[in-house]
Amino acid sequence: MFNYNKFRELLKIGQQAEHEAIKRINKKVVMTQDDTNYKYILYDFMTEDNIKYEVKLDLQSTRTKNIFIEFIDGRGLKSGISTTEADNYIIVSSDIYYLINVNTLKEIIKNCKIARVKDGTKGYLLLVDVLIKHSIII
Repeated sequence: MFNYNKFRELLKIGQQAEHEAIKRINKKVVMTQDDTNYKYILYDFMTEDNIKYEVKLDLQSTRTKNIFIEFIDGRGLKSGISTTEADNYIIVSSDIYYLINVNTLKEIIKNCKIARVKDGTKGYLLLVDVLIKHSIII
């Protein structure tokens, strides 16, 4: 079942990772997703060169050695990788920021196992070692 309070708590942590990702990209940001436009802007931020980024933080990846790539949210709606308009994902694991092209990520996850978490959210389980091979650290 979807837990709105848990969602808001995790959102705040994720937004901190987004701010750090923006610093690491080191480009002028011209658009960001916020509470007023999240239904229309399906990425976290866009830089002046029109490149769109989605930032994902996986708090369990150190323990599981997997990155959870969401594609269905806890309400049963398409989300994450299945709806993003981003060009690149920035995946944060153990305070390391991995930059990967979305098309590359979509190809890689075709071979990944699927998992469901307590609230019903579904995602692909991408091995951290595989992410390392296909991304750059920023």
